[in-house]
Amino acid sequence: GLDLLMDHHIPLVSLIGRAGSGKTLMAIMAGLEQVLGLEKGRYNRIIISRPVQPLGKDIGFLPGTMEEKMRPWLAPIRDNMQFLMGNDKIMMEEYMTNGTVEIEALTYIRGRSISNAYIIVDEAHRSTFGDMLITIKETFPQAVFFGFTGTPIQDENEKNKNTTATVFGHELHRYSIADGIRDKNVLGFDPYLISTYKDSKLREAVALDEAKANTIKEALDDPKKKEIYLRFMDKSQVAMAGHWDKANNYVKGIEDYLPTEQYRRPAHQNKVVEDILDNWIQYSQNNKFHGMFATSSIAEAIEYYRLFKKLKPELKVTALFDPNIDNNENAKFKEDGLVEIISDYNNRYCMEFSLAIHAKMKRDIADRLAHKELYKRVEHSPEKQLDLLIVVDQMLTGFDSKWVNTLYL
Repeated sequence: GLDLLMDHHIPLVSLIGRAGSGKTLMAIMAGLEQVLGLEKGRYNRIIISRPVQPLGKDIGFLPGTMEEKMRPWLAPIRDNMQFLMGNDKIMMEEYMTNGTVEIEALTYIRGRSISNAYIIVDEAHRSTFGDMLITIKETFPQAVFFGFTGTPIQDENEKNKNTTATVFGHELHRYSIADGIRDKNVLGFDPYLISTYKDSKLREAVALDEAKANTIKEALDDPKKKEIYLRFMDKSQVAMAGHWDKANNYVKGIEDYLPTEQYRRPAHQNKVVEDILDNWIQYSQNNKFHGMFATSSIAEAIEYYRLFKKLKPELKVTALFDPNIDNNENAKFKEDGLVEIISDYNNRYCMEFSLAIHAKMKRDIADRLAHKELYKRVEHSPEKQLDLLIVVDQMLTGFDSKWVNTLYL
């Protein structure tokens, strides 16, 4: 990877790997070498950037100057820079003052005139696909870009018909979680599947839906509907899970036909919460460790939050998701949910957060889960601990805590 980063004939490099695998460090190291080291002069300066999607598309609502707003979010980059400069803060600040090294939010690069630069885009999977990065690349045709991410956007979760590969090019190297476990950089883990619906019932529901029949009798009475119904009921013809055949074509399974609405039904959500609560003491080792619960939508997160409050109010639960309020039909539901979650958090922990400073609440939650800063010995103060964090596209990358031992999906 380092050799490719040092090859100025390669205009675009993508690095993919888990958190802590050295993506940022390696890219910055190569940049410093080509701007300040033995290869000095190949590029005039280094620009290191991060998208600000986790803070919302715009940070204008946050208090303070742009530098003050971005300092916590760009802190990991500054830490790497300082490490590579021998922890010499004066040297680092000098290079940043004279413009040799710039650390910038991706949002604020648009519209600038930049030439002969070595540009690093950290957390590349959070880039605004289809617009911002492509515009920047067109603006700086001679620039060399390096993208690195621990969460590449694949075909399955493409954004605006773009993936990490279409924006940054094909990956040069991949450090997978299996590699991390092998190298003892990541703890091993055990996945468990908990069914909230019986496979037979799911198959029957899909078979009826595909046959466009309301009942089994209706499906069997019509020859055409019967043929479709029986095909989906036959395990040898349609498996539960999809798979790739020998020709590398994807063959859909029953699970691929299921509508997402099934996960919003009270029957499913109650089963999920019931299972988490039934096994909480065991998995948390008597409330010593914490858990994270990732949902697919903000509406789901709010529904689950309220369900936990109802069924086990003593469990210390909160939720994190994009706090921006859009002008759509769900805006009122989202705003009410946010206000309720923030108010409950303030009351439980004697805090004074609000929508305007939601980013500070996120930082507090992260520190509380990681037992850092004000919460370094929080394990000795159970009343200050957070048991379960419900998230939507938050905290799943770039966040590490040895005190979080269970992830619910």
